[in-house]
Formats: sequence, structure tokens, C-alpha cells
Amino acid sequence: RQGKSKVLILLTDGVNNSGEIDPYTAARAAAALNIKIYTIGVGSMGEAPYPVDDPAFGQRYVSIPVQIDEEMLLQISSITNGRYFRATDTKKLEEIYAEIDTLEKSKIEIKQFIKVRERFLFPLFIGTILFCFYLIIYRIYLKVIP
Repeated sequence: RQGKSKVLILLTDGVNNSGEIDPYTAARAAAALNIKIYTIGVGSMGEAPYPVDDPAFGQRYVSIPVQIDEEMLLQISSITNGRYFRATDTKKLEEIYAEIDTLEKSKIEIKQFIKVRERFLFPLFIGTILFCFYLIIYRIYLKVIP
């Protein structure tokens, strides 16, 4: 009986800017577990707009320098017997996923993680303060004579 292949698709710019485990160590661990990593490099060199949460003005975009570490992505895919792809736009990304689908015999389960951030606290805080001011003004300055 043939086992299902284990595949991980890594969609990133390749720059290691967080985490405690070195990407090469993680790749070797994946290879030891027979997990094949397909790396997809995304982004463009130069500057790109990046969303920043500003407490006063909400979400806004600032230009930040962008780097793509293609060498690391190539090595990660090589260590795990995967393959490196470069996505420059949405159409190319769809083509890459279709190609990975043809390379892998077993079904690929895609998990999507969405980070949700609640944005009601600031308006709630302002509303509470305004309501408190209303109560103070009503009790002190707008006394009702029976």
C-alpha cells in the first residue's frame, strides 16, 4: 500500500524576519519526515505599499523596502525534494498551483489562516466618554425642576 505524499506549499518573500527556528533547520526536519516543500516567491524588488494600523486614522499604507530571498527558497525546496516557483501576479500564482496539482498525485488540502483584529474598542471608548459627559452635564447644568 502506497502512502500519501506530504506536501507543504510555502508562499513567502523568503526573508527570515521572525521565528526561533532557522529556515534551513526547519527544511531538514521536513525532509526527515518526508515532507516535500514547494516554495513560491512573491513580491517585487524595490518598495511596496504595506498596511499599517494607526490608532488615530485606522489602517493606512506606507512604502517599505521589499527584498526577496530567492536563494533561500531554492535551497529549502532543494533540501526537501520540492521545487521553487516565482509568482509575479495572481494569474501566475494560479498557474503555479495548477502545476503543483499536476505534480502531486494525492489531493492537496489547503488551509487558509486569516488574522482578525477587532476594531470596535476605539469607537466604544469614545462613545462611553461622550455618554459620561452627557450624564454629568444633564445632572449639573440641566436640572429639571418638578
